[in-house]
Amino acid sequence: MVSPPFRLVIHGGAGTMNKSRATPEIRSMYKAALSHALLAGYAVLSAGGEAMDAAVAAVSSMEGARPALA
Repeated sequence: MVSPPFRLVIHGGAGTMNKSRATPEIRSMYKAALSHALLAGYAVLSAGGEAMDAAVAAVSSMEGARPALA
């Protein structure tokens, strides 16, 4: 398998997660949202898009997930 000529790195935000309320379901939602962000950025890059557009796609997907994760 050949690796793509790019790498995409994300983080889960600047807020804090209350570990005492972090149920397995909530952790699963966070992981799913992070995976979705990676896929959104990857889609842009793999189609030949610009790095800035990939970053915007990844961040936008995380912003869209925020109410579900609050």
